[in-house]
Amino acid sequence: HPLVKRLNFLLTYQPHDKLNAVRSKYSHRVFFEVAKVTPMDMLKLEEALTSC
Repeated sequence: HPLVKRLNFLLTYQPHDKLNAVRSKYSHRVFFEVAKVTPMDMLKLEEALTSC
């Protein structure tokens, strides 16, 4: 669970210019456009992880 929280935090709060190449790559259909999925709200993520 700590890794999931950390990844969500990095996608939500880090400067976007550092991730432009990654976002561009994973925005393509080959990678199922996963870069276009918005990160979860931190509270909702916490609730989802505690219910597992």
